[in-house]
Amino acid sequence: MQVTFYKAPHGVKEVLDIAHVNPEDEKFFIENSIVISMEELAGDFVVYADTGYENEDGDPEEFIEIAQGRSCPEVLKALRISCEEFLNAQ
Repeated sequence: MQVTFYKAPHGVKEVLDIAHVNPEDEKFFIENSIVISMEELAGDFVVYADTGYENEDGDPEEFIEIAQGRSCPEVLKALRISCEEFLNAQ
């Protein structure tokens, strides 16, 4: 699954192909056109899921997970669950 990785200090983008993803999570993100990106902040990874929706202020409806020692599949599963709840409420 492809994700955009933003590199410090200037946010240079690099598209990465990550392999450690649960197939059902990858399928969900692709089928719902959810864009995944990540960056490293203060020694931890922050992963974002952009749903493609905007709130009333025009800002993207996105969900954020901080890895805090969790594996990539665990973080992506948590993001999928947040996105599913949001999309089911629409």
